[in-house]
Amino acid sequence: MSGQLHELLAFVLEKEVGLLARKSRSFASHFAELEEFLNLEAATLRNGISSISGKTALRFTCDEIERILAFISSGKLSLQLTVAENFLASICRDFTGRQLVQLGVNTQTIKQPRLYPCMST
Repeated sequence: MSGQLHELLAFVLEKEVGLLARKSRSFASHFAELEEFLNLEAATLRNGISSISGKTALRFTCDEIERILAFISSGKLSLQLTVAENFLASICRDFTGRQLVQLGVNTQTIKQPRLYPCMST
């Protein structure tokens, strides 16, 4: 399961948050459960991610921190769904976004509907 979780987190961090692929993969590998990622706090990101020996392994810019926290609070990942279901939803968002860009639709003006409006964030 953690392999799927790491793939999901690496995908959303790269495609939806906009982090570089290498940084996304490194960051994703630090989480054992989706809940752990969704409960991430700004202070943790500001202090950087430490290696096993305690040295800082990853640092984030203020912009990256804001984007990560905005994604977490967006409700696009849900604890009520399996990792596979969350991954599928993310792949669909990415595909739809790329198709809209190819059609010349300004995706910035489209309000994205919540996939699961009855679930609380």
